[in-house]
Amino acid sequence: MTPEDLDQIRGVVERVVEEKQTVNRGDLGRAMEAVADEFSEVRKEMNTRFEGLDRRTERIEINVNSILMQTAGMSKSLTDAERL
Repeated sequence: MTPEDLDQIRGVVERVVEEKQTVNRGDLGRAMEAVADEFSEVRKEMNTRFEGLDRRTERIEINVNSILMQTAGMSKSLTDAERL
């Protein structure tokens, strides 16, 4: 969202809240479009970050499973050595 968009939204909100004037529907529509566009960009960025998090979590899970398998093998070999 550009600084001009934010200034436009700020102006509309100030007119409504402080001066209690009626708002031009065109101004309000443009402000709403700017906010909707910004939410869309935020949604895209969040989805991208969540996908990255999913990939990292999957790699961690694979590493943990590998460690568990190695630990199980070491435990088994120690048990065999103790029997001897």
